[in-house]
Amino acid sequence: MNLQRRSILTFAGAALAGSPFILRAQNIMIDDVREYQRGDPSGPREYVSFNSSKVASNIKDTKADYLPKLKDFGELLLEEASRYIGFNRQKNRDGIADMLEVFGLGFADSKGHPYAFCAAGIGYVAARVYAKTRVKDATYADVIQCLGDIDHHHFYPCPGVANMVTVASVHGRWVPVTNVVSGKANPMPGWLVVFKWNKSDHHIGILKSISGEKLKTVEFNTSPEGAKGSDANGGAVAERERRLNSNVLGFINPGISVRT
Repeated sequence: MNLQRRSILTFAGAALAGSPFILRAQNIMIDDVREYQRGDPSGPREYVSFNSSKVASNIKDTKADYLPKLKDFGELLLEEASRYIGFNRQKNRDGIADMLEVFGLGFADSKGHPYAFCAAGIGYVAARVYAKTRVKDATYADVIQCLGDIDHHHFYPCPGVANMVTVASVHGRWVPVTNVVSGKANPMPGWLVVFKWNKSDHHIGILKSISGEKLKTVEFNTSPEGAKGSDANGGAVAERERRLNSNVLGFINPGISVRT
Protein backbone atom coordinates (compact mmCIF):
# COMPACT_ATOMS: atom_id res chain seq x y z
CA MET A 1 0.00 0.00 0.00
CA ASN A 2 1.22 3.46 -0.88
CA LEU A 3 1.19 5.01 2.58
CA GLN A 4 3.41 7.15 4.71
CA ARG A 5 4.75 3.90 6.06
CA ARG A 6 7.44 5.29 8.31
CA SER A 7 5.07 7.52 10.27
CA ILE A 8 2.61 4.67 10.75
CA LEU A 9 5.29 2.23 11.88
CA THR A 10 6.74 4.75 14.31
CA PHE A 11 3.35 5.60 15.79
CA ALA A 12 2.28 1.97 16.10
CA GLY A 13 5.54 0.92 17.71
CA ALA A 14 5.38 3.71 20.26
CA ALA A 15 1.74 3.02 21.01
CA LEU A 16 2.05 -0.72 21.48
CA ALA A 17 5.52 -1.54 22.73
CA GLY A 18 5.66 -1.26 26.51
CA SER A 19 2.38 0.64 26.62
CA PRO A 20 -0.46 -0.02 29.07
CA PHE A 21 -2.69 -0.23 25.98
CA ILE A 22 -1.54 -3.84 25.56
CA LEU A 23 -0.24 -5.51 28.71
CA ARG A 24 1.47 -8.40 26.94
CA ALA A 25 4.25 -9.00 29.43
CA GLN A 26 2.02 -9.05 32.48
CA ASN A 27 -0.87 -10.78 30.67
CA ILE A 28 -3.26 -8.98 33.01
CA MET A 29 -5.89 -6.27 32.90
CA ILE A 30 -6.42 -3.57 35.49
CA ASP A 31 -9.58 -4.23 37.51
CA ASP A 32 -11.09 -0.76 37.85
CA VAL A 33 -10.97 0.86 34.43
CA ARG A 34 -11.80 4.40 33.40
CA GLU A 35 -11.17 4.46 29.67
CA TYR A 36 -11.45 7.62 27.61
CA GLN A 37 -13.02 7.21 24.20
CA ARG A 38 -13.74 9.60 21.36
CA GLY A 39 -15.89 8.85 18.31
CA ASP A 40 -13.95 11.28 16.11
CA PRO A 41 -10.63 13.12 16.42
CA SER A 42 -12.47 16.41 16.93
CA GLY A 43 -15.47 14.96 18.76
CA PRO A 44 -16.26 15.21 22.47
CA ARG A 45 -14.07 13.26 24.86
CA GLU A 46 -16.12 10.73 26.83
CA TYR A 47 -15.36 7.82 29.09
CA VAL A 48 -16.63 4.47 30.24
CA SER A 49 -15.94 3.07 33.70
CA PHE A 50 -16.14 -0.63 34.58
CA ASN A 51 -14.54 -3.45 36.56
CA SER A 52 -12.58 -5.83 34.31
CA SER A 53 -12.87 -8.81 36.65
CA LYS A 54 -16.63 -8.43 36.92
CA VAL A 55 -17.05 -8.19 33.14
CA ALA A 56 -14.88 -11.28 32.62
CA SER A 57 -16.71 -13.20 35.33
CA ASN A 58 -20.12 -12.36 33.87
CA ILE A 59 -19.06 -13.56 30.42
CA LYS A 60 -17.64 -16.80 31.79
CA ASP A 61 -20.69 -17.47 33.96
CA THR A 62 -23.10 -17.25 31.02
CA LYS A 63 -21.88 -20.43 29.30
CA ALA A 64 -21.78 -24.10 30.18
CA ASP A 65 -21.27 -25.01 26.52
CA TYR A 66 -21.00 -23.07 23.28
CA LEU A 67 -23.08 -22.69 20.17
CA PRO A 68 -21.40 -23.83 16.93
CA LYS A 69 -19.14 -21.23 15.36
CA LEU A 70 -20.81 -19.26 12.56
CA LYS A 71 -18.71 -19.41 9.40
CA ASP A 72 -20.34 -16.27 7.98
CA PHE A 73 -19.96 -14.31 11.22
CA GLY A 74 -18.35 -11.28 9.54
CA GLU A 75 -21.28 -10.78 7.19
CA LEU A 76 -23.82 -11.37 9.93
CA LEU A 77 -22.05 -8.95 12.28
CA LEU A 78 -22.14 -6.18 9.68
CA GLU A 79 -25.77 -6.95 8.87
CA GLU A 80 -26.81 -6.77 12.52
CA ALA A 81 -24.77 -3.63 13.22
CA SER A 82 -26.29 -1.93 10.17
CA ARG A 83 -29.75 -2.34 11.68
CA TYR A 84 -28.73 0.27 14.25
CA ILE A 85 -27.43 2.88 11.81
CA GLY A 86 -29.23 6.12 12.62
CA PHE A 87 -29.62 5.32 16.31
CA ASN A 88 -28.52 8.10 18.65
CA ARG A 89 -28.74 8.95 22.32
CA GLN A 90 -31.51 11.50 21.86
CA LYS A 91 -33.94 9.34 19.87
CA ASN A 92 -32.96 5.82 20.93
CA ARG A 93 -31.85 6.10 24.55
CA ASP A 94 -33.33 2.73 25.55
CA GLY A 95 -31.63 0.88 22.69
CA ILE A 96 -28.23 2.33 23.54
CA ALA A 97 -28.82 1.71 27.24
CA ASP A 98 -29.28 -2.00 26.40
CA MET A 99 -25.83 -2.07 24.79
CA LEU A 100 -24.27 -0.89 28.04
CA GLU A 101 -26.54 -2.82 30.38
CA VAL A 102 -25.43 -6.24 29.08
CA PHE A 103 -22.07 -5.35 30.66
CA GLY A 104 -23.66 -4.23 33.91
CA LEU A 105 -23.45 -0.51 33.15
CA GLY A 106 -26.03 2.23 33.21
CA PHE A 107 -26.66 4.72 30.43
CA ALA A 108 -24.80 7.46 32.30
CA ASP A 109 -22.66 8.07 35.37
CA SER A 110 -23.91 9.50 38.67
CA LYS A 111 -23.58 13.04 37.31
CA GLY A 112 -25.64 12.29 34.23
CA HIS A 113 -22.74 12.11 31.77
CA PRO A 114 -23.53 9.38 29.18
CA TYR A 115 -21.05 6.54 28.97
CA ALA A 116 -19.13 5.96 25.74
CA PHE A 117 -20.36 2.85 23.93
CA CYS A 118 -18.21 2.24 20.84
CA ALA A 119 -16.92 -1.09 22.20
CA ALA A 120 -20.06 -2.03 24.13
CA GLY A 121 -22.17 -1.57 21.00
CA ILE A 122 -20.03 -3.98 18.99
CA GLY A 123 -20.11 -6.60 21.74
CA TYR A 124 -23.87 -6.24 22.00
CA VAL A 125 -24.65 -6.70 18.29
CA ALA A 126 -22.15 -9.57 18.04
CA ALA A 127 -23.95 -11.42 20.83
CA ARG A 128 -27.27 -10.71 19.13
CA VAL A 129 -25.98 -12.49 16.01
CA TYR A 130 -25.61 -15.71 18.00
CA ALA A 131 -28.76 -15.18 20.06
CA LYS A 132 -30.83 -14.93 16.88
CA THR A 133 -29.64 -18.37 15.75
CA ARG A 134 -31.57 -19.77 18.70
CA VAL A 135 -34.63 -17.52 18.69
CA LYS A 136 -35.73 -15.03 16.04
CA ASP A 137 -36.87 -12.35 18.47
CA ALA A 138 -33.87 -12.48 20.80
CA THR A 139 -34.45 -10.92 24.19
CA TYR A 140 -32.03 -9.02 26.39
CA ALA A 141 -31.47 -12.23 28.41
CA ASP A 142 -30.73 -14.19 25.22
CA VAL A 143 -28.07 -11.65 24.25
CA ILE A 144 -26.34 -11.89 27.62
CA GLN A 145 -26.25 -15.68 27.33
CA CYS A 146 -24.32 -15.39 24.05
CA LEU A 147 -21.50 -13.12 25.23
CA GLY A 148 -19.50 -16.25 26.03
CA ASP A 149 -19.92 -17.51 22.47
CA ILE A 150 -18.39 -14.30 21.12
CA ASP A 151 -15.46 -14.57 23.53
CA HIS A 152 -14.91 -18.24 22.68
CA HIS A 153 -15.16 -17.99 18.89
CA HIS A 154 -14.34 -14.42 17.86
CA PHE A 155 -13.26 -11.64 20.22
CA TYR A 156 -13.55 -10.48 23.81
CA PRO A 157 -16.81 -8.50 24.22
CA CYS A 158 -16.12 -5.65 26.60
CA PRO A 159 -17.00 -1.96 27.05
CA GLY A 160 -13.27 -1.10 26.97
CA VAL A 161 -11.24 -1.05 23.76
CA ALA A 162 -7.90 -1.61 25.51
CA ASN A 163 -9.17 -4.79 27.18
CA MET A 164 -10.41 -6.10 23.83
CA VAL A 165 -6.97 -5.53 22.32
CA THR A 166 -5.20 -7.10 25.30
CA VAL A 167 -7.18 -10.33 25.02
CA ALA A 168 -6.90 -10.37 21.22
CA SER A 169 -3.12 -10.09 21.56
CA VAL A 170 -2.95 -12.98 24.02
CA HIS A 171 -5.03 -15.21 21.74
CA GLY A 172 -3.26 -14.33 18.51
CA ARG A 173 -6.17 -12.33 17.10
CA TRP A 174 -4.44 -8.94 17.14
CA VAL A 175 -3.09 -7.72 13.79
CA PRO A 176 -0.82 -4.66 14.11
CA VAL A 177 -1.26 -2.00 11.45
CA THR A 178 2.35 -2.66 10.42
CA ASN A 179 1.28 -6.08 9.11
CA VAL A 180 -1.35 -4.44 6.94
CA VAL A 181 0.98 -1.73 5.66
CA SER A 182 3.61 -4.34 4.76
CA GLY A 183 1.07 -6.57 3.02
CA LYS A 184 1.41 -9.46 5.47
CA ALA A 185 -2.28 -9.23 6.34
CA ASN A 186 -5.32 -8.11 4.38
CA PRO A 187 -8.27 -7.22 6.64
CA MET A 188 -11.66 -8.57 5.66
CA PRO A 189 -15.22 -7.32 6.23
CA GLY A 190 -16.17 -8.05 9.82
CA TRP A 191 -12.72 -7.42 11.27
CA LEU A 192 -12.57 -4.81 14.01
CA VAL A 193 -10.43 -1.73 13.42
CA VAL A 194 -8.90 0.04 16.42
CA PHE A 195 -8.19 3.77 16.44
CA LYS A 196 -6.44 6.02 18.90
CA TRP A 197 -7.06 9.74 18.58
CA ASN A 198 -4.75 12.34 20.08
CA LYS A 199 -2.49 9.58 21.47
CA SER A 200 -4.87 8.89 24.35
CA ASP A 201 -8.52 8.39 23.35
CA HIS A 202 -9.67 4.98 22.11
CA HIS A 203 -12.20 4.09 19.43
CA ILE A 204 -13.19 0.93 17.55
CA GLY A 205 -15.36 0.11 14.54
CA ILE A 206 -16.39 -2.77 12.29
CA LEU A 207 -14.67 -2.88 8.91
CA LYS A 208 -16.94 -2.97 5.85
CA SER A 209 -14.21 -2.67 3.23
CA ILE A 210 -10.65 -1.54 2.65
CA SER A 211 -9.30 -0.13 -0.60
CA GLY A 212 -5.83 1.37 -0.56
CA GLU A 213 -5.87 3.93 2.23
CA LYS A 214 -9.67 4.12 2.44
CA LEU A 215 -11.57 2.27 5.16
CA LYS A 216 -15.35 2.00 5.25
CA THR A 217 -16.76 1.11 8.65
CA VAL A 218 -19.84 0.82 10.82
CA GLU A 219 -19.18 2.53 14.15
CA PHE A 220 -20.97 3.06 17.44
CA ASN A 221 -20.72 6.25 19.49
CA THR A 222 -19.61 8.39 16.57
CA SER A 223 -21.12 11.12 14.37
CA PRO A 224 -22.77 10.64 10.97
CA GLU A 225 -20.50 11.37 8.02
CA GLY A 226 -20.43 15.11 7.34
CA ALA A 227 -22.61 15.93 10.35
CA LYS A 228 -22.77 19.54 11.54
CA GLY A 229 -24.01 21.32 14.64
CA SER A 230 -25.46 19.16 17.40
CA ASP A 231 -25.38 16.09 15.12
CA ALA A 232 -21.58 16.28 15.15
CA ASN A 233 -21.38 15.71 18.91
CA GLY A 234 -21.19 11.92 18.69
CA GLY A 235 -23.44 9.41 20.42
CA ALA A 236 -24.75 7.84 17.21
CA VAL A 237 -24.38 4.68 15.12
CA ALA A 238 -23.19 5.51 11.62
CA GLU A 239 -21.30 4.40 8.53
CA ARG A 240 -17.96 6.16 8.29
CA GLU A 241 -15.07 6.57 5.89
CA ARG A 242 -11.65 6.61 7.54
CA ARG A 243 -8.06 6.74 6.36
CA LEU A 244 -5.48 4.05 7.01
CA ASN A 245 -3.04 6.40 8.68
CA SER A 246 -1.28 6.93 12.00
CA ASN A 247 -4.62 7.00 13.86
CA VAL A 248 -5.07 3.28 13.17
CA LEU A 249 -3.36 1.03 15.71
CA GLY A 250 -4.41 -2.26 14.18
CA PHE A 251 -7.17 -4.79 13.74
CA ILE A 252 -8.80 -7.63 15.63
CA ASN A 253 -9.42 -10.67 13.44
CA PRO A 254 -12.53 -12.38 14.85
CA GLY A 255 -11.70 -15.75 13.34
CA ILE A 256 -12.30 -14.69 9.74
CA SER A 257 -9.82 -16.05 7.21
CA VAL A 258 -7.18 -13.71 5.83
CA ARG A 259 -7.36 -13.04 2.10
CA THR A 260 -4.23 -13.84 0.14
